[in-house]
Amino acid sequence: MSESKHEASVRRRFDDEFKQSAVRLIVEEQYTFKAAAAAVGVSDQTLRAWHARFAPQPSVCGENATVEELRAENRAGRKVSNCCITAIGAASTLRRPINKS
Repeated sequence: MSESKHEASVRRRFDDEFKQSAVRLIVEEQYTFKAAAAAVGVSDQTLRAWHARFAPQPSVCGENATVEELRAENRAGRKVSNCCITAIGAASTLRRPINKS
């Protein structure tokens, strides 16, 4: 039993090429973080860290942007905004005032 315990505590190391390939699943193949993490055998938290490091930065629309580019940027901004609102809502339910009647 101690042997399997030791095997579970061994930290795996991945080279940058492997990490970039994993991030490519999300960026190019449209995998979810959960599905991509399962496919490469890492936690989604690890994959999110790799994504932050290796994913290409989204381009910002300039003055000469087309209407479709502006709409796409607006949709992306809305997704981030909705995510933040959801996170704030979830966090606000953690601390509820105590009614002292």
